[in-house]
Amino acid sequence: MNEGGGADRSTFVLLGCGMAGPLLIVAGFLLAVARHPEYSHVSDTISKLSAQGVEDPWLWTAALIVFSILIVAFAGGLLRLLPAGRMVSGALTAHGLLLAAVALLQDDLQPGGFFTVEGAAHDVVSGMAFSALIVAMVGLAGQTRLDPSWRWLRRLTLSLAVVVTAVGIAFLFTPPRLQGIPQRVFTSAGVVWIEVVAIWALRGERRRARRGDLGGWVESLQPGLKTREKGADS
Repeated sequence: MNEGGGADRSTFVLLGCGMAGPLLIVAGFLLAVARHPEYSHVSDTISKLSAQGVEDPWLWTAALIVFSILIVAFAGGLLRLLPAGRMVSGALTAHGLLLAAVALLQDDLQPGGFFTVEGAAHDVVSGMAFSALIVAMVGLAGQTRLDPSWRWLRRLTLSLAVVVTAVGIAFLFTPPRLQGIPQRVFTSAGVVWIEVVAIWALRGERRRARRGDLGGWVESLQPGLKTREKGADS
Protein backbone atom coordinates (compact mmCIF):
# COMPACT_ATOMS: atom_id res chain seq x y z
CA MET A 1 0.00 0.00 0.00
CA ASN A 2 1.11 3.54 -0.68
CA GLU A 3 1.28 6.21 2.01
CA GLY A 4 -1.79 7.89 0.60
CA GLY A 5 -3.84 4.74 1.06
CA GLY A 6 -3.84 3.66 -2.58
CA ALA A 7 -2.84 0.27 -3.91
CA ASP A 8 0.78 -0.62 -4.56
CA ARG A 9 0.76 -1.60 -8.23
CA SER A 10 3.88 -3.69 -7.86
CA THR A 11 1.96 -5.99 -5.49
CA PHE A 12 -0.69 -6.50 -8.15
CA VAL A 13 2.03 -7.32 -10.67
CA LEU A 14 3.68 -9.85 -8.36
CA LEU A 15 0.39 -11.54 -7.55
CA GLY A 16 -0.51 -11.48 -11.24
CA CYS A 17 2.63 -13.50 -11.95
CA GLY A 18 1.04 -16.31 -9.96
CA MET A 19 -2.02 -16.20 -12.18
CA ALA A 20 0.00 -16.01 -15.41
CA GLY A 21 2.43 -18.79 -14.49
CA PRO A 22 0.03 -21.76 -14.63
CA LEU A 23 -1.48 -20.53 -17.90
CA LEU A 24 1.98 -20.21 -19.42
CA ILE A 25 3.18 -23.62 -18.27
CA VAL A 26 0.07 -25.34 -19.65
CA ALA A 27 0.53 -23.56 -22.99
CA GLY A 28 4.23 -24.47 -23.03
CA PHE A 29 3.40 -28.10 -22.26
CA LEU A 30 0.85 -28.32 -25.09
CA LEU A 31 3.26 -26.72 -27.56
CA ALA A 32 6.07 -29.07 -26.53
CA VAL A 33 3.80 -32.11 -26.87
CA ALA A 34 2.75 -30.93 -30.32
CA ARG A 35 6.43 -31.01 -31.34
CA HIS A 36 6.69 -34.67 -30.30
CA PRO A 37 3.94 -36.79 -31.94
CA GLU A 38 5.40 -39.95 -30.41
CA TYR A 39 4.96 -38.60 -26.86
CA SER A 40 2.69 -40.71 -24.61
CA HIS A 41 0.65 -39.14 -21.80
CA VAL A 42 0.37 -42.57 -20.18
CA SER A 43 3.97 -43.77 -20.08
CA ASP A 44 6.07 -40.63 -20.56
CA THR A 45 6.76 -38.23 -17.72
CA ILE A 46 6.66 -34.52 -18.42
CA SER A 47 10.44 -34.30 -18.18
CA LYS A 48 10.76 -36.52 -21.24
CA LEU A 49 9.86 -33.44 -23.31
CA SER A 50 13.34 -32.07 -22.59
CA ALA A 51 15.21 -35.29 -21.81
CA GLN A 52 18.67 -36.14 -23.08
CA GLY A 53 18.58 -36.95 -26.77
CA VAL A 54 15.13 -35.57 -27.68
CA GLU A 55 14.63 -33.01 -30.42
CA ASP A 56 13.87 -29.41 -29.47
CA PRO A 57 14.25 -29.76 -25.69
CA TRP A 58 14.55 -25.98 -25.44
CA LEU A 59 10.78 -25.40 -25.72
CA TRP A 60 9.84 -27.16 -22.50
CA THR A 61 13.04 -26.02 -20.78
CA ALA A 62 12.28 -22.37 -21.58
CA ALA A 63 8.65 -22.69 -20.47
CA LEU A 64 9.68 -24.23 -17.15
CA ILE A 65 12.33 -21.57 -16.48
CA VAL A 66 9.89 -18.73 -17.17
CA PHE A 67 7.32 -20.47 -14.97
CA SER A 68 9.85 -20.73 -12.14
CA ILE A 69 10.63 -17.01 -12.39
CA LEU A 70 6.92 -16.17 -12.20
CA ILE A 71 6.50 -18.40 -9.15
CA VAL A 72 9.36 -16.67 -7.32
CA ALA A 73 7.77 -13.30 -8.11
CA PHE A 74 4.38 -14.58 -6.92
CA ALA A 75 5.97 -15.68 -3.65
CA GLY A 76 7.11 -12.10 -3.11
CA GLY A 77 3.58 -10.85 -3.70
CA LEU A 78 2.13 -13.32 -1.20
CA LEU A 79 4.61 -12.14 1.41
CA ARG A 80 3.27 -8.60 0.99
CA LEU A 81 -0.29 -9.84 1.35
CA LEU A 82 0.56 -12.09 4.32
CA PRO A 83 3.51 -10.42 6.10
CA ALA A 84 3.61 -13.23 8.68
CA GLY A 85 3.65 -15.91 5.99
CA ARG A 86 7.39 -16.13 5.57
CA MET A 87 7.28 -19.92 5.51
CA VAL A 88 4.75 -19.88 2.67
CA SER A 89 6.75 -17.36 0.66
CA GLY A 90 10.03 -19.09 1.38
CA ALA A 91 8.70 -22.51 0.40
CA LEU A 92 7.19 -21.14 -2.81
CA THR A 93 10.45 -19.39 -3.61
CA ALA A 94 12.30 -22.65 -3.07
CA HIS A 95 9.78 -24.41 -5.30
CA GLY A 96 10.43 -21.93 -8.09
CA LEU A 97 14.21 -22.06 -7.80
CA LEU A 98 14.23 -25.85 -7.66
CA LEU A 99 12.03 -25.99 -10.77
CA ALA A 100 14.59 -23.83 -12.57
CA ALA A 101 17.25 -26.39 -11.61
CA VAL A 102 14.95 -29.17 -12.83
CA ALA A 103 14.67 -27.40 -16.18
CA LEU A 104 18.45 -27.10 -16.52
CA LEU A 105 19.11 -30.74 -15.55
CA GLN A 106 18.05 -33.05 -18.38
CA ASP A 107 16.32 -36.29 -17.41
CA ASP A 108 17.30 -39.68 -18.81
CA LEU A 109 15.29 -40.57 -21.88
CA GLN A 110 15.09 -44.21 -20.86
CA PRO A 111 12.56 -44.73 -18.02
CA GLY A 112 12.87 -46.99 -15.02
CA GLY A 113 15.97 -45.87 -13.13
CA PHE A 114 19.06 -43.70 -12.87
CA PHE A 115 21.28 -44.06 -15.93
CA THR A 116 23.32 -40.84 -15.76
CA VAL A 117 24.38 -38.51 -12.97
CA GLU A 118 22.47 -35.63 -14.56
CA GLY A 119 19.33 -37.75 -14.86
CA ALA A 120 19.60 -38.81 -11.23
CA ALA A 121 20.11 -35.20 -10.11
CA HIS A 122 17.07 -34.18 -12.17
CA ASP A 123 14.84 -36.72 -10.39
CA VAL A 124 16.14 -35.84 -6.92
CA VAL A 125 15.67 -32.10 -7.44
CA SER A 126 12.18 -32.73 -8.86
CA GLY A 127 11.23 -34.46 -5.63
CA MET A 128 12.62 -31.57 -3.63
CA ALA A 129 10.64 -29.07 -5.71
CA PHE A 130 7.32 -30.77 -5.04
CA SER A 131 8.19 -31.25 -1.36
CA ALA A 132 8.68 -27.47 -1.15
CA LEU A 133 5.28 -26.97 -2.80
CA ILE A 134 3.62 -29.20 -0.20
CA VAL A 135 5.28 -27.19 2.57
CA ALA A 136 3.90 -23.99 1.01
CA MET A 137 0.40 -25.47 0.82
CA VAL A 138 0.38 -26.65 4.42
CA GLY A 139 1.94 -23.36 5.52
CA LEU A 140 -0.78 -21.31 3.83
CA ALA A 141 -3.49 -23.41 5.45
CA GLY A 142 -1.92 -22.83 8.85
CA GLN A 143 -1.25 -19.15 8.28
CA THR A 144 -4.89 -18.40 7.37
CA ARG A 145 -6.61 -20.70 9.90
CA LEU A 146 -7.95 -17.75 11.95
CA ASP A 147 -9.24 -15.75 8.97
CA PRO A 148 -12.84 -16.73 8.04
CA SER A 149 -12.49 -15.20 4.57
CA TRP A 150 -9.86 -17.82 3.68
CA ARG A 151 -11.86 -20.78 5.03
CA TRP A 152 -12.90 -22.37 1.74
CA LEU A 153 -9.46 -21.81 0.22
CA ARG A 154 -7.85 -23.36 3.29
CA ARG A 155 -9.98 -26.47 2.87
CA LEU A 156 -9.16 -26.65 -0.83
CA THR A 157 -5.47 -26.19 -0.04
CA LEU A 158 -5.41 -29.03 2.46
CA SER A 159 -7.33 -31.30 0.07
CA LEU A 160 -4.93 -30.62 -2.79
CA ALA A 161 -1.94 -31.02 -0.47
CA VAL A 162 -3.19 -34.51 0.36
CA VAL A 163 -3.61 -35.27 -3.34
CA VAL A 164 -0.12 -34.04 -4.24
CA THR A 165 1.43 -35.99 -1.37
CA ALA A 166 -0.49 -39.25 -1.81
CA VAL A 167 -0.29 -39.40 -5.59
CA GLY A 168 3.33 -38.24 -5.53
CA ILE A 169 4.22 -41.17 -3.30
CA ALA A 170 2.20 -43.53 -5.49
CA PHE A 171 4.14 -42.24 -8.51
CA LEU A 172 7.36 -43.59 -6.99
CA PHE A 173 5.94 -47.12 -7.03
CA THR A 174 4.16 -46.94 -10.40
CA PRO A 175 5.56 -49.06 -13.26
CA PRO A 176 7.37 -46.95 -15.90
CA ARG A 177 4.76 -47.80 -18.52
CA LEU A 178 2.11 -45.98 -16.42
CA GLN A 179 4.09 -43.22 -14.70
CA GLY A 180 2.62 -40.48 -16.85
CA ILE A 181 -0.81 -40.89 -15.25
CA PRO A 182 -0.04 -40.19 -11.56
CA GLN A 183 2.40 -37.47 -12.53
CA ARG A 184 -0.33 -35.66 -14.47
CA VAL A 185 -2.54 -35.83 -11.39
CA PHE A 186 -0.19 -34.37 -8.78
CA THR A 187 1.34 -31.76 -11.10
CA SER A 188 -2.12 -30.62 -12.18
CA ALA A 189 -3.20 -30.34 -8.54
CA GLY A 190 -0.20 -28.13 -7.79
CA VAL A 191 -0.73 -25.91 -10.81
CA VAL A 192 -4.45 -25.53 -10.06
CA TRP A 193 -3.64 -24.58 -6.46
CA ILE A 194 -1.23 -21.85 -7.53
CA GLU A 195 -3.78 -20.45 -9.98
CA VAL A 196 -6.62 -20.42 -7.45
CA VAL A 197 -4.49 -18.84 -4.71
CA ALA A 198 -3.27 -16.17 -7.13
CA ILE A 199 -6.81 -15.28 -8.19
CA TRP A 200 -8.00 -15.18 -4.57
CA ALA A 201 -5.01 -13.09 -3.51
CA LEU A 202 -5.61 -10.59 -6.31
CA ARG A 203 -9.26 -10.26 -5.30
CA GLY A 204 -8.23 -9.71 -1.70
CA GLU A 205 -5.67 -7.08 -2.67
CA ARG A 206 -8.28 -5.24 -4.77
CA ARG A 207 -10.69 -5.19 -1.82
CA ARG A 208 -7.95 -3.90 0.45
CA ALA A 209 -7.02 -1.26 -2.13
CA ARG A 210 -10.62 -0.03 -2.30
CA ARG A 211 -10.76 0.26 1.49
CA GLY A 212 -7.44 2.10 1.45
CA ASP A 213 -8.58 4.52 -1.26
CA LEU A 214 -11.79 5.21 0.64
CA GLY A 215 -9.84 5.75 3.85
CA GLY A 216 -7.54 8.23 2.11
CA TRP A 217 -10.54 10.06 0.67
CA VAL A 218 -12.15 10.37 4.09
CA GLU A 219 -8.89 11.60 5.62
CA SER A 220 -8.59 14.24 2.89
CA LEU A 221 -12.00 15.60 3.89
CA GLN A 222 -11.20 15.77 7.59
CA PRO A 223 -9.19 19.06 7.49
CA GLY A 224 -12.09 20.80 5.76
CA LEU A 225 -14.57 19.38 8.24
CA LYS A 226 -12.43 20.52 11.15
CA THR A 227 -12.20 24.03 9.64
CA ARG A 228 -15.97 24.21 9.37
CA GLU A 229 -16.38 23.01 12.95
CA LYS A 230 -14.00 25.71 14.19
CA GLY A 231 -15.89 28.34 12.20
CA ALA A 232 -19.18 27.22 13.69
CA ASP A 233 -17.77 27.33 17.24
CA SER A 234 -16.47 30.86 16.79
